[in-house]
Amino acid sequence: MNLRQLRYVVATADHGTMTSAAQALYVAQPALSRAVRELERELGVELFARSGRGVVLTPEGEQVVRHARVALSAVEAIEGMSAAGAGGRGADLRIATTLSLEPELTGRLIPRFARAQPAVRVRVVRCPGAAQ
Repeated sequence: MNLRQLRYVVATADHGTMTSAAQALYVAQPALSRAVRELERELGVELFARSGRGVVLTPEGEQVVRHARVALSAVEAIEGMSAAGAGGRGADLRIATTLSLEPELTGRLIPRFARAQPAVRVRVVRCPGAAQ
């Protein structure tokens, strides 16, 4: 069991479909479905009853989602402590790029992102061996 799986289960419960949950989390729907199935297999219970175009939590799924919300809330609080302990510094974002994409990133996209997210430190790393 991992935090990613718990986030996927909670999002699926909140959105009612795996497709909507995947879109909200910016992940591919097959990856979300696979992660949920792996968690179900690991726990030995079915978390969702799949019906038609949507999903409904099973009684076991309701319990898992309730506990997952508490766990994810605790993780969020811990992450908040980490940012506060670093002098209020936000997250670091490292972007790997090719030489051909770097001008667009550094010239237009990253400055716009930096204005919108001033607490995030952005670092662009050119991929070694990338096509020049």
